[in-house]
Amino acid sequence: MLTAESIAWFQTHGLPKPDAFGIVGTGALMPVPGDSNYVSSILMGLSAISEDIGNVRKIWPYFDGPGLNLKDPLVSPVYSPSVLAAFPP
Repeated sequence: MLTAESIAWFQTHGLPKPDAFGIVGTGALMPVPGDSNYVSSILMGLSAISEDIGNVRKIWPYFDGPGLNLKDPLVSPVYSPSVLAAFPP
């Protein structure tokens, strides 16, 4: 998640981007959970999460900021085709 957010941040602020990057073992789409998200929620004593935004905010307080839009390209870049188009390979 942080990798995708960083790339979006770099391009939004005109900062140099890496020539390439990789996202391994997670996803870049909130609030759609990946496999590790299901496991971590169970380990925390919660039921396996779904696309429920409220549940996402309980598990990851990072995403519980006031007025935070989980579909903002700086939070979930995959919701913005123009941001994704500028990503390095």
